[in-house]
Amino acid sequence: MFGFLQKQKEKIGSASDALRTAAESSSFIRWHTVLTIFARIVALLWLMKGLAGWSAMIGVLGDGGDFVSRSIQFQSTVIYFSTIDVIAAVGLWMISAWGGVVWLIAVMSYIVIATLFPGMLAMGPWIAWTLGFLVLAYLSLMWLGAREDNR
Repeated sequence: MFGFLQKQKEKIGSASDALRTAAESSSFIRWHTVLTIFARIVALLWLMKGLAGWSAMIGVLGDGGDFVSRSIQFQSTVIYFSTIDVIAAVGLWMISAWGGVVWLIAVMSYIVIATLFPGMLAMGPWIAWTLGFLVLAYLSLMWLGAREDNR
């Protein structure tokens, strides 16, 4: 009779070990999935931002000749951000490593240019906080995804 109880205890112990191992190996949140969703949402936003710049250049937004009459510094800034934003959006959508790097370069260059040349770009406190939050969220999700891979 005691042999039967011992066998049942071993079965319960091995079942609980299997459950604990399964719970540790698979978390409830898949950080790579969250990162993919986040990156694709940001990619759509950055694609709209880049296309807005291109539409301003060709005259869809604003006056038709307004872009040409602006300073060369303004024109080069709009061309730079229109190009890098679309490239970053494509890279983020594809979830490639270079996409995240290009996006971080785009965000940091926006912050630097808006800080050094205040009249060049719109940079209110809410834009700075939003960009900072997006960068922090992206880096956090990347870290959590990498941590998930190490398990």
